[in-house]
Amino acid sequence: MTRRLPAAFAATLGRPLVLAPSPPLPRCCHLGRGAGFVVEGRRPLGGGSGGHPLATSSATHPAAGAHGGPRPPPLTMGLHAALCLDVPDGAATRAATRAAHLEWVAAPPPPRSSADGSAAAAAAPISVPFGGPLLGADGRPVGSLLLVEGEALPAVEAALAADPYARAGLFQSVSVRAWRRGMASPPPLPSTLYVVYCVDVAGGKDLRATTRPAHLDWWKASGRAGMIGPFPDGDGAVGTLLVVDGTSTEEVTAWAATDPYAAAGLFESVRVWPMKKVVEEGKVLV
Repeated sequence: MTRRLPAAFAATLGRPLVLAPSPPLPRCCHLGRGAGFVVEGRRPLGGGSGGHPLATSSATHPAAGAHGGPRPPPLTMGLHAALCLDVPDGAATRAATRAAHLEWVAAPPPPRSSADGSAAAAAAPISVPFGGPLLGADGRPVGSLLLVEGEALPAVEAALAADPYARAGLFQSVSVRAWRRGMASPPPLPSTLYVVYCVDVAGGKDLRATTRPAHLDWWKASGRAGMIGPFPDGDGAVGTLLVVDGTSTEEVTAWAATDPYAAAGLFESVRVWPMKKVVEEGKVLV
């Protein structure tokens, strides 16, 4: 099930999507002082364009031990979208922790094993191929969007909990969803982008399926640079994320409202933020 963020929510999407099944794996924990950490979505899926840094990749387990036995199946890396919203008084915390956060983004340390010695999520590597701060009306950061590539949701959870921003209590809420990149423009993307974050109404899968062709035509006709994709859930999806170029929040919001998905009433909430690109292709740009 999808859970709503403690903070207000609302945004819109676009471009050729690939929907694929995914078994449920809801999880949750807490970050920092009073931070609600809500993991939303499902176990990561394969997909994406070959060779692109945001495409799904795989790693292979080491060969079986000296006593033989079959080699375990390869790990499937999947993308996750982490939407992190700051506490109202977080400006000073963000500024003081920024350098440590960027070091973590550039090379996230592997999560530690649990107290009982279980490897579980601890051994799974993660990476952050794209991200940056979300901006408020005054141009100051009000949160962050990170695309995190990991073998499974537990590894992504553990990694995000170790982010210096989270450890310092910067985030009021963190929403993590498995995300399937449907299409992306070649890098580099513009330095200023707009995040359009959409959550579907309950029971909206049939409406999404019937409206999808018109939605895809709408995106193809937009001519915008960016990347888009759905939040997969079972045999469909429960929302959409779009990171796109534009001229202003108002312009992108008005354009997003013309999405056939939005016009059909698919979205329970749609929210748009300006974003400053700080990480692209896994490289910190500042």
